[in-house]
Amino acid sequence: MIDYAIKLLCYFVSNCERLYHPECMVQIVHGLLHITDEVGYFRTSLNSVSAFKYKNYLQTKKQLVRGTSSPTVQVTKRLHEYECAWCTICS
Repeated sequence: MIDYAIKLLCYFVSNCERLYHPECMVQIVHGLLHITDEVGYFRTSLNSVSAFKYKNYLQTKKQLVRGTSSPTVQVTKRLHEYECAWCTICS
């Protein structure tokens, strides 16, 4: 079914701008053309190479941010606090 998926994805990407909006043509849409390469390379299913589980994990990280200033610093500090809660050296 990979050959069929390639045809469908090529059709979608080539018509995306016309069907939706010119701004739709971003790197992510172009990346769809290469997803079948990954499935073929790893000889596995699409679920095995999906990034959705990491995107869901990103939501967990977003909850660690309070306010708008220095989100990276905030996440780092919250993760350190979490790790120290379980660490016998820090407590």
